[in-house]
Amino acid sequence: LNRIWREEAASLTRAGFGTIKAFAETSLSTIKARVSDMDSERLAWLHDQAKAMKSGKHLVCVPVSFPKSEQAFYLDVESDPLRDWNYLFGILAVDGERAVYHSHVAKKESDVSAAWKSAWAELVEHESWSIYHYGWYDREVLMRHAIEQGIPELDRRRMEQRMIDLYDYTRSRVIFPLPYYSLKDIGAYIGYTWRDSMDGADSVLLFEEWLMH
Repeated sequence: LNRIWREEAASLTRAGFGTIKAFAETSLSTIKARVSDMDSERLAWLHDQAKAMKSGKHLVCVPVSFPKSEQAFYLDVESDPLRDWNYLFGILAVDGERAVYHSHVAKKESDVSAAWKSAWAELVEHESWSIYHYGWYDREVLMRHAIEQGIPELDRRRMEQRMIDLYDYTRSRVIFPLPYYSLKDIGAYIGYTWRDSMDGADSVLLFEEWLMH
């Protein structure tokens, strides 16, 4: 099950639920009676996750709504774990039917600050636009550099208020029939296709190859 801890899985197994199918087909009241060492709300969530995976259909727990606007930024940060620095601040700026991608690239470690400043300036330019990202990492990197650059706290807070973590936002509202909630897993589930099959690891490898030439 997605986001299940090892000790939780062990507890469910001890209670007689050795498979997702068995867990999903048992009533929640029976589960709560047999599993006394887990929070009831947590059990309910895991039960819904199991039912979704068994049926192959998602469950909407809370209606999902986003700020109504034709303008938005989509942020993605890529980092090189071998060199321990951020080499790409990618921003897709969407204004109605028009979408423009800007890559703020650091070709060497000394360029990271300039790449971040360029990305930050683009995000600040349109202060009313929401900033979408997937997972905590992009936000953490952006704000860490803001602190290092001495950006006033009020400006940092304003930026943070505009940021919408699609992973955190979605997982608290929709239960997908998936073992992992990666962006590509969810994208494939809803029928989205990418122009290529690259992921973050592929990006790092290509960046390393590019640096060698």
